[in-house]
Amino acid sequence: MDALCGFYEDLTSGPVEPVARFGFSRIDDALTIAGGKLIVIGARPSVGKSALLLHLALNAIDAGRRVLLVSLEMSETEIIGRMVSRKSGVPAGRISNRNLSGSELERVAESFALLPGDRFRISTKAQTPQDVRREALRMRADGGLDLIVVDYLQLMTPGQKAGNRTEAVGIISRGLKMLAMELGTPVLTASQLSRASERNDAPRLSDLRESGSIEQDADGVILLHAPDEKEKPARQLILAKNRQGRCGGFDLIFDGARMLFAENT
Repeated sequence: MDALCGFYEDLTSGPVEPVARFGFSRIDDALTIAGGKLIVIGARPSVGKSALLLHLALNAIDAGRRVLLVSLEMSETEIIGRMVSRKSGVPAGRISNRNLSGSELERVAESFALLPGDRFRISTKAQTPQDVRREALRMRADGGLDLIVVDYLQLMTPGQKAGNRTEAVGIISRGLKMLAMELGTPVLTASQLSRASERNDAPRLSDLRESGSIEQDADGVILLHAPDEKEKPARQLILAKNRQGRCGGFDLIFDGARMLFAENT
């Protein structure tokens, strides 16, 4: 009875407000990033999965949310550089090489005001789901937490003994899902796709590296695909699993130099 009463209260409390949005109505109407969901973005290297995670994180920050960014692939300086590139429009490569004109340096400086430091925290040392949990609890106690972003799943370690790599990845994906449910906070993470996804057609769920547990634990799986190497900016976002909504494909344009995604109209 308590569970039914709690469900009715939730049902009558109004529409669920997403923590993060893509900014593209068709995708946002299909997938709601909220509550204790685990959302996985899968792609081959250099297609843009880290950039898509950052896109969602920055959209959440812009909406006043507090975000924990966990990266096992980039340093804090690299992450800030990408965030500044997105906000200033100055190419990330020029920022990382410190090769800026006077006007670009001015734009970069102006972009700092668009990145409120009290709304995000970066961790590059959290290696296990338990490490991420400790960082998340610390941030929640220090002002609140709305979104956890982990880049990326296969670089994590399980924090306990595992018989093989597939079992280790299963422990990690389950740990992230349990964290999302415990805190009632969505977790976004990226996953590598296997080399089998390099065939000519679009990737599918079975292409997730060590896919069984990831596919089972995730509430939503997004596969990011570069359909034509000749059309460098073109990307296809495939919503391959959506536990509470429809699936489908969406065409995007990716400006990798400035970490920007846009609808391909």
